[in-house]
Amino acid sequence: MILERGGNDSFNIAAITEVDANGNPSKFGNLINVNKDTGIWGNSGINISTSVFQNQSNWNAPKLTTTLGGQNIHGIFAGLFHSKWYCNYGSLIKLEK
Repeated sequence: MILERGGNDSFNIAAITEVDANGNPSKFGNLINVNKDTGIWGNSGINISTSVFQNQSNWNAPKLTTTLGGQNIHGIFAGLFHSKWYCNYGSLIKLEK
């Protein structure tokens, strides 16, 4: 499951198809683009505010740098049903390359 604040970012994803003897991913499926403009992010209805902490090498500890207003959490479930399909809140949706 991929969760994102606001549901307004695109991303790329690929299935891990093989791991090496140490359990590290060694082969991957085709890279699939999930474009923010397709409207496929599912809105959870859960609204959160976010505090952003940053740390610089010359600081003694992380500092609160800003607090962002509330945004809904959106999500996508990426399943292995078929190489070009995924399930989003119970609906199968075809991914286009």
